[in-house]
Amino acid sequence: YEDVLGDGTVSYNPTTNTLTLNNYVYNGVGAEDEDIGYYGLMADFPTEGLTIVLVGNNSITVSGSNSAGMIFVGDGDLTIKGDGSLTINVGRQGICLAEYSVNGKIKIDSGNINITATDSASFAIAAKDFVMTGGDLKINTKMFGFATLSANGAFCINGGSVEISTAYAGYAFIYADMEHENYNPIKPDLSNYVGDYNMTAGVNTNGSDASEFNEGYLSSYKYIKIASVNNTPEENNNGLGAGAIVGIVLASVVVAGIGGFALVWFVIKKKSWADFIAIFKKK
Repeated sequence: YEDVLGDGTVSYNPTTNTLTLNNYVYNGVGAEDEDIGYYGLMADFPTEGLTIVLVGNNSITVSGSNSAGMIFVGDGDLTIKGDGSLTINVGRQGICLAEYSVNGKIKIDSGNINITATDSASFAIAAKDFVMTGGDLKINTKMFGFATLSANGAFCINGGSVEISTAYAGYAFIYADMEHENYNPIKPDLSNYVGDYNMTAGVNTNGSDASEFNEGYLSSYKYIKIASVNNTPEENNNGLGAGAIVGIVLASVVVAGIGGFALVWFVIKKKSWADFIAIFKKK
């Protein structure tokens, strides 16, 4: 498990339940399952859930019928993070918690993820709940972007950027009531988004007509984008911007140590500790 394929691209830590993909590339028909179809990766969830760490550029392309990129079985949670990227090209399913797990959640903390699903009944991500705290996620699908089979399912975007294009209006975020064949668009929850963000949407799949999101048109949108907005540092302290002040602070630490730093910041600049912390919080 320390080097699953013998080439350094896949490893697993059973102590932390962490699967690391390091420049892993798969392009083929996939492994076959008589109930699911063909898939690139399948795993039973540990009770504590599973973490996937992305290193470098990773990709999974599955060409078999009813193909899926990643399928996970069980009620645990899936967390994806890392400084790398993951590209998934499939027909039917991108990342799925099998049977849309009763209690399962998919969480993206970081990383660049790009999912393309080309079948007419495809979906990119399926789970009871979805939470995104950072990273960059792009979805291009013929049917569902995010799908949940639970009436209590939620899509929480707390950070990062999400861009979704679908061929069906209103299917970017959906509650799929399969029993009654009802598909109900859901507005993602951005109430806990950290910082400022822009949310745009359009009726064209490619987003060429995108404008400010209007919840009243939720069922008409084929394109939705949510992205963070950087705040420009304010000019202060006799014309010195935040970046210049931080530069002075860091230089003081290097040259004079902590004592010199305290002298420059608190005596010469006459700033409080709260002011100093605020500088590092600014974008």
